[in-house]
Amino acid sequence: MSSGILSVGASGLAAAYTALQTTGHNIANVSTPGYKRQSVVQTAALPQFAGAGFIGSGVAVSTISRAFSDLATREVNRATSRASEADTQAAYLKRLDSVMGDADTGVGAAVDSLFNSMQSMSAQPSSTGQRAAFLNEVRNLATRFSDTINSINVLKNTSIRDLTESLNNINQLGKQVATLNSRISLALASGQTPNDLMDQRDTMIQGIANEIGVTVIAQDDGALNVLVGNGQPLVVGDRVSTLAAATDPNDPSKIAMIVKTPTGNVQLGSDGTLMGGKVAGLMNIHNRDLADVTTELGRLAMAIATPLNAQHRAGVDLSGISGGNLFNIPAASADAFAANTGNAAISINITDASKLKASDYRLDFDGSNYRITRLSDANVQLSATLPASMDGFSITVASGIMNAGDSFSLAPVSTRANGITAAFNDPTKVALATPVAANATLGNAGSASVQGISVNGAANANPNLTQPVTLTFTAAGTFDVSGSGTGNPTGQAYTPGAAISFNGWSLALSGTPRAGDTITVGANANVAGDNRNALSLAKLGNVRIVDSQTPAQSFSAILAKVGGQARAANFDRTVQGAMRDDAVAAEQSVTGVNLNEEAAKLMQYQQAFQASAKVIATAQALFDTLLSIGR
Repeated sequence: MSSGILSVGASGLAAAYTALQTTGHNIANVSTPGYKRQSVVQTAALPQFAGAGFIGSGVAVSTISRAFSDLATREVNRATSRASEADTQAAYLKRLDSVMGDADTGVGAAVDSLFNSMQSMSAQPSSTGQRAAFLNEVRNLATRFSDTINSINVLKNTSIRDLTESLNNINQLGKQVATLNSRISLALASGQTPNDLMDQRDTMIQGIANEIGVTVIAQDDGALNVLVGNGQPLVVGDRVSTLAAATDPNDPSKIAMIVKTPTGNVQLGSDGTLMGGKVAGLMNIHNRDLADVTTELGRLAMAIATPLNAQHRAGVDLSGISGGNLFNIPAASADAFAANTGNAAISINITDASKLKASDYRLDFDGSNYRITRLSDANVQLSATLPASMDGFSITVASGIMNAGDSFSLAPVSTRANGITAAFNDPTKVALATPVAANATLGNAGSASVQGISVNGAANANPNLTQPVTLTFTAAGTFDVSGSGTGNPTGQAYTPGAAISFNGWSLALSGTPRAGDTITVGANANVAGDNRNALSLAKLGNVRIVDSQTPAQSFSAILAKVGGQARAANFDRTVQGAMRDDAVAAEQSVTGVNLNEEAAKLMQYQQAFQASAKVIATAQALFDTLLSIGR
């Protein structure tokens, strides 16, 4: 009899002690990240049959369970990935906005200063000081473009470094999950749940979710498979793959993700939106946001420098020498794909800077047609031959041949702002004058006068540009032409304001001439005081050459776009952070340790322990009584 009571008391004592130990374990881990509350599951021991019925034989601890919600855990992983992605993009876009928006070192202020300097210079064309100030603004704008691109490249390099660190972290956590899968499966085979190991595994998976979006699938043996990206396996049981960054085979300017598996590499592509987590944020920043701004700045540099160079070449300097380029512009790039079998080299030439788009392109050859794809919007143009023109530039095979299946990555504008420089430093070489001048002969009887004369192309493009030419009116509406290079045509029709073009110049007249009146065109004899080309240069500041915008307006649009993205990213970070906090709080409400609750349980189990000890003491007293009867 006493042995039965003693057994019952001992079982209660052991169960209460286990419950006390588990409660203490909960309290000790109240601040442990990823820890989930554990509780003792007790069951009544099998009763013994006696003549009067079944007599209870105490209690047994069947297992120690942990509070767990698969739905809450999945939601935490999802919210963690989104918040991490938003945090990453907001941090980088804030830095990009700072680079672009600096009033002292930004491109916008330099654009304004350049065209303001042109206005001042055109008012004093003979001043070498004004010319020197203008060249300083040319150098300043070139430096601002290059410095801004260099700062963007620093952000690109930082994003690649951060991406490498993130992938290394994912790979390390993947190995730990695979190891824990093996240990957990082995422990579950014993019939009991290794709660702390499972908590550790959940924490590791949440760490992976912070870096990249995950999908978790449970196996029958208790192992968890972890899929990333578009469903590629990172961990399957105790086997683990690794993630790595590589150049996108379809666009060498972008970084792409690959999964290295025992059977080979699997391409995940360069679209960060498929990845999730910090990885998505970094890929989007590198491949999209920073690349877009680089392309926009490259197009702006081309839209400013190309017409300025062309107009400057149309003038002559203080020595009467034809002007050269104001800016040295880096070449466009056309990179062959690694898988190409042909040996072609592609060249890109700008035909109309005002039509350029802020985009890179891809050129594919199928053996019959050339396919040109604008990557910003997937617009496609087909051509049976090269050269082919699109969006203000032409594509030519400079050397070699393209084989069927060959492809090229084309960057007509994105490389142009990186390394742009001023072409010269000598202020006397600034070409502010027009190489030719036109004058109405004194004594003309009619009212015809020179409205304006301009040079078509570079000042040295036509060898007869400055040769003397005479227009002799035979009537109010007709004239003859004489001079080298003109062909000496007769009976030319005259309309006031209509262009009269010979030898590379275009002349506009107003008024009504009379028979015998003459207009002469020849070399400009007053280049020091002539500001006509300076005025033409200054007018380019108001020409809408970038998507129907002036250069200053175009940069303002780029700045507004970046600022809007930064503000939107910061708002998204706040929203996603709040959603992550809510998801964690919801999970904690189910799985977390409540100290008040644990304190109450501690008292409950302590009392149970004391009561079980009293049962044992009672059994001992009964046993002693039985012994005393025997004496």
